[in-house]
Amino acid sequence: MTAFEISPGTLARLRAKAEAAGVRVETIEGDASAPGRSGFDAAVEHHGTYGAELLAHLPLAGGASPERLVELVESSSWEPARLACLREVERAARRALPTAIERPIGVAPRFSVVAGA
Repeated sequence: MTAFEISPGTLARLRAKAEAAGVRVETIEGDASAPGRSGFDAAVEHHGTYGAELLAHLPLAGGASPERLVELVESSSWEPARLACLREVERAARRALPTAIERPIGVAPRFSVVAGA
């Protein structure tokens, strides 16, 4: 397994966890926009918390309406695009609300943009 990450601290934590679990992992520190090699079997992306300076440069950091997301997907080569309501995720989030008063009010709708299927 190869882990490619820009943060040396994240790579150090990964190496420690992998060693404790007895898992062999190669770590590469670098920017994903220029990985320096190809041939990865899979790419998994995880977004943690970003700083304010980086967030200011992300075009959808403040969120986007479902209509805007569908518009972006439809303008790509991923067509056709549709919205899928994530009812089970909404149900789980509603059950996790701390008080019985909040549960009937519910949670914000959860959805996913599905494309190319």
